[in-house]
Amino acid sequence: MIVKARGYVSVFFHGLENPETLLEPPDPKSHPALIAKHMLYLATFLQHLHPAVHEEIKGLSETPKVIVQRLANTAISLVTTNDELIGSIEGLECVKLEAAYWLNWGNLRRSLIVMRRAVVIAQLMGLHRSAQYKILDPKTKVDSLAMWYQILHCERALCLQLGLPQASHDHSMGSDALLASDIPIGRLERMHSVISSLILARNETIGSFQDFTQTQKLDMELQKAAKLVPSKWWLIPSLTDLTHDALSAETRRIFDQMCHYNLLNLLHLPHLLRSSAEHKFEYSRMMCVNASREILSRFNAFRSYNRVASSFRAIDFLAFIAGTTLLLAHLDSHRFSPADNLLAHQSFSDRAMIEQVQDNMVEVGRLNTDPLSVQSADLLRRLSTIELQVADGNINPAANLQSPLHTQNLDKVRDEHDNRIVPDANGGCIVSELCARFGLIQMCNDETLFKLRHPEPSRSQTQPSSQPSQIANPTMPSSQAAAASAEMPGFNGAAALQPAETVPYPQLFPATTEAYQYADLTAGVEDWAFQGVDMAFVDSLMRGAGEDEAWFH
Repeated sequence: MIVKARGYVSVFFHGLENPETLLEPPDPKSHPALIAKHMLYLATFLQHLHPAVHEEIKGLSETPKVIVQRLANTAISLVTTNDELIGSIEGLECVKLEAAYWLNWGNLRRSLIVMRRAVVIAQLMGLHRSAQYKILDPKTKVDSLAMWYQILHCERALCLQLGLPQASHDHSMGSDALLASDIPIGRLERMHSVISSLILARNETIGSFQDFTQTQKLDMELQKAAKLVPSKWWLIPSLTDLTHDALSAETRRIFDQMCHYNLLNLLHLPHLLRSSAEHKFEYSRMMCVNASREILSRFNAFRSYNRVASSFRAIDFLAFIAGTTLLLAHLDSHRFSPADNLLAHQSFSDRAMIEQVQDNMVEVGRLNTDPLSVQSADLLRRLSTIELQVADGNINPAANLQSPLHTQNLDKVRDEHDNRIVPDANGGCIVSELCARFGLIQMCNDETLFKLRHPEPSRSQTQPSSQPSQIANPTMPSSQAAAASAEMPGFNGAAALQPAETVPYPQLFPATTEAYQYADLTAGVEDWAFQGVDMAFVDSLMRGAGEDEAWFH
């Protein structure tokens, strides 16, 4: 069911409409938008079915997955992309449902394209001004402002994940009057939408990452937002032995919790690896670590119960970011002495939690033949291996700084980033070592993707190199991940099983940078599993380096 909070609708919960309602087909003579709406609701509902249930459904001429695709593709090709048929509330809802459909499949970029279109349609209809709008079915009940806020909230969430600018800076959903009239969870979601917009505005401003005061102000806003719900609301929900309505509410709760901690993580991420004489960035480092732990613990609670890859797909991307953040924080912490390493005592429990995250991802990938889950687990496993080897003293970054391969790539990174990456005498620049050695910098600076994500590059960005990356040797993933990966369409299993002879560290990304250079705007997870979330993550780390400070030093 769609959970309402006195006019406010939780954005990501389309597709949980009551099954009885879904089984009521509209009149064949109805407007095409009404028929398409029914088809898209049914398609998104079926996306939440467990793969095992597919085998239990008898009497179907096609598999449920094929039915989902045919329903959605028909509605999209005939209605949602036809401007003459979507100039109504029901037509706009079809566009929103299409965005949810693509999000469930893991195609964030296509979902954003569609949601951005919904923003324009809503503005043309005057929803942002509470203007008169067209309704096809007299039984349709809608709060036009709630629909407008819902569209903005979802669009902003996608922009944050992909590192792209927002479509509108409207903050009216967080007005005192609307907050006072809503229930606690509605107030929290409204403030999440406002804070998302403010974080995006900060990210769009040149030099904003060097102004730590803006980050501090937004951190205070997140603290105020957290107080809008009772303290017990923040406990991790149990999803077992619940009724349908209770399960919907608790799932919504766990998702809202993860969204809150994701905002906290993304807010402080640019300062995660920065250093200063007065240690003013220690707070950001700890906020990223704590927020990532909160996200991962809730991911494990959710994916241990719900193994459907196309059910609440956004959660998988949040876990990917959180897991990478937590591991990079631990890697960076090894530059301190054991007595000064604030994360030393948490390293064991954090590794165990990330291993559980990997297990859940692998299982989801196996059951659903899902490339995103498999590749996310593989990347976390590779990064975990590096962190463990460094922690055990089996890898000494300083000993590798003189290797020709490393020197060549690190010099390239220094040239492209104005000497901001400075290894210390003890080899403590572990993350910069990783960036240089594994092509993370090269991936972010690829000319094609740079133009794709930044049509007008800011003055703080340097020109990308025209030379291809020379780092393209992946290592052997674990047997469990490899077995699941072999079933993934578009996954180069043979390449993934080749050992890395020239690189002493495991390769982080199984694909070379060429795989990213020609990714289509609507490429699916089979073509590009991370959809640009990986690039946005690293880009945030890179842009957080101040010109007056020694990053990673």
